[in-house]
Amino acid sequence: MANTDNFKDRITQVIDTLGENKNSFSVKIGLKNGTTVGRLVKGDRQPSFEILQKIAVSYPHINLNWLATGEGNMFNHTYQDLENFNKEEILDYVIMNIEDFKSNPKIDALYRILKSLHNQESLENMHDKIDELTKLVDELKKK
Repeated sequence: MANTDNFKDRITQVIDTLGENKNSFSVKIGLKNGTTVGRLVKGDRQPSFEILQKIAVSYPHINLNWLATGEGNMFNHTYQDLENFNKEEILDYVIMNIEDFKSNPKIDALYRILKSLHNQESLENMHDKIDELTKLVDELKKK
């Protein structure tokens, strides 16, 4: 059974880091509504194997060991692993770790590199995510 001492804090951190809310996270992991996730966030329910499995399938980059026990890092991948990811995964990583990029001047270079990629199938999605990233960077620059 998972260590639930701070599970509610960790699941909340995951949901917030992914830019989701209880309902959208629930839908993305395959639940019909936010009731179960709401109970996990409140600490009223322990995570079942089925819920952890749904999270693992929907968000393979989330470290389930960390989620269940608090040991290790939230994500399974490090910055050095980015070279092995596809463009969509890189954008997801940047968005989920925007706090780490706040003071990094290389964010503009990353933005230009991602913008110049010529993968037509994911280009529309990339532009949407780049726009979101640009807005986040602009907000961060104002702080």
